[in-house]
Parts: sequence; structure tokens; C-alpha cells
Amino acid sequence: MVLFITAGDQPLAELPELLDFLAQAGADIIEVGIPFSDPFGEGPTIQASSQRALQNGATPHTILTALGKANPGVPVVTMGYYNPVLRFGLKEFAKASHANGSCERPGSG
Repeated sequence: MVLFITAGDQPLAELPELLDFLAQAGADIIEVGIPFSDPFGEGPTIQASSQRALQNGATPHTILTALGKANPGVPVVTMGYYNPVLRFGLKEFAKASHANGSCERPGSG
């Protein structure tokens, strides 16, 4: 089962605990949404959660930092739009993702 959460819709300090909860609830993979200001391809629920996350100050950098504090024991992947990743820098985003565990297999980091 793949479960989704928009990072930053809740305080980012709570993200590691929420990922643990989702894993304990049966998630095989957790997809963490990186909010974007124009999520045209999403439905109203994810659009609203993205807007709240942006209003809460969530950025790709702060989200990846919060992910680095999590270890839910299941794969965690990020989902988002190309624009914020391009702005972050493709290589920099890949390095930050790897450094914060969103590219690691459980038990490999």
C-alpha cells in the first residue's frame, strides 16, 4: 500500500513521527509531496494541502531536512513538480535527497 502526505501541511517537526505512524499503519511505501504554488495536475485536496504547506513556509530544503530526521523503515519517495527541483538545482536536489534518506532502501543507510 502506498500512502501520500503533503509535507508542511503539518508542522515539519512532526513529519518524522507522521511517517512512522503511516509505516506502522501498513504503508509499504510513503510518498511525500513537495508543495508547489500551481499544482494544476492535482485535485482539490492536494491543491489545498499544498497551499497550506506553502503558507506554513515549507520549501524543498526544509522538507528534505525534515526527512533526514525520519526513519520509518519503509521506502520514502518525494513527489512534486519539476519547477521547484529545477530551481533547487538538479544535482543539488539529488544530493540532498540522498543525504536525507529519500533515496535509500530500508536498512541500507
